[in-house]
Amino acid sequence: MVGLVLSMYFFSLARARARGEGVAVAVAVARRGASTTTRRHKSTEKRKKRRRQDPNKENLRDGEAPRGRGAPRRGLSLSPPLSPLPSRSLGVFRCGKERPDPLYRYSPHQPPPPEPRRPNTACWSLPIKMLGSLISYSPSVNPKTENPDELIATGVLASLQNFIRKCIVAVLSYGPMPKHIAFIMDGNRRYAKFRSIQEGSGHRVGFSALIASLLYCYEMGVKYITVYAFSIDNFKRDPTEVKSLMELMEEKINELLENRNVINKVNCKINFWGNLDMLSEPVRVAAEKLMASTAENTGLVFSVCMPYNSTSEIVNAVNKVCAERRDILQREDADSVANNGVHSDISVADLDRHMYSAGCPDPDIVIRTSGETRLSNFLLWQTTFSHLQNPDPLWPEFSFKHLVWAILQYQRVHPYIEQSRNLAKKQL
Repeated sequence: MVGLVLSMYFFSLARARARGEGVAVAVAVARRGASTTTRRHKSTEKRKKRRRQDPNKENLRDGEAPRGRGAPRRGLSLSPPLSPLPSRSLGVFRCGKERPDPLYRYSPHQPPPPEPRRPNTACWSLPIKMLGSLISYSPSVNPKTENPDELIATGVLASLQNFIRKCIVAVLSYGPMPKHIAFIMDGNRRYAKFRSIQEGSGHRVGFSALIASLLYCYEMGVKYITVYAFSIDNFKRDPTEVKSLMELMEEKINELLENRNVINKVNCKINFWGNLDMLSEPVRVAAEKLMASTAENTGLVFSVCMPYNSTSEIVNAVNKVCAERRDILQREDADSVANNGVHSDISVADLDRHMYSAGCPDPDIVIRTSGETRLSNFLLWQTTFSHLQNPDPLWPEFSFKHLVWAILQYQRVHPYIEQSRNLAKKQL
């Protein structure tokens, strides 16, 4: 303590000489500084003594904030810890950076900082939902919805979907549009397998995709639609699966007979191409009844190939031509037939007249879904100049955007297809 007073005295004396002041001023300054230092020293010693006596008691003067290592930061309160932690785990400074401490929370006297601002997605969420729902033909409307705001939003969304779809169709119509599109509906079983749903459910979803594609084509002005529904080779599958498919065909055909909304909307004429005698009796009767009920319609021509393959179609056409010639030869005498100019040769035109597709133009586009690049014995006679496309999605996943892309691809190669077709006609 004496050394501290002497050092203060000599320091004050040196400063007084530098300023030109007297020794008395230096002594007064030294005494004032020494008394202040002494009081601080005594106060510190008292606090240390009290802490040693009661370490759990907060020995602070009134209004004095805690200091030192482990003290809470200003404006924050320390929540009771779950377990004793070392002091360095609290909010302390190390190397000039503050470490975050999960035990600290904001006190009620100081409001917490504002949350980070999130982007407002309300302005573009509606267009995204609208474009994504173009996959289905119509939005799912629940008539039991009691909230009028939801009904209004659904109606607005449906109107926007229809408007966008019409705009896309109008843009496509500036290019060459196909008159006949053929679909190989592949991937129904894989769709059910990948989604671990009941076997046969994939074909039901595929039927919904078929109706949607039919309506899309009608909006685009496509006159003829042909689908490969069931091949003759499919009878080689498991009998249980074949039976379930036949039951599904009968169910859907009867639905079209009872609920004719789709048929009346597009004024659709439905044909079944194939050997109908191979079908079960209920399915065959239902198919014949549906063909008879739509025979007079003049709108979209929808042809369903079941059970069908192109080889049997060609053989059937050859047999019909031969039977026709045989009848002519039996009615007329051989000399008179020769004089009338009837020849025994079979021409391409003769076969065309006896094909299942007689009266329909050849397909402009053949689409096989699931990425497969095989025709699987489908319309081999009619697809010489057709544009073959193999989109990756499975048939139940086929949607409006895939159909639009197929038409754009066709428009891109249309000049080459027409050139090849005209050249073949000249050679004939």
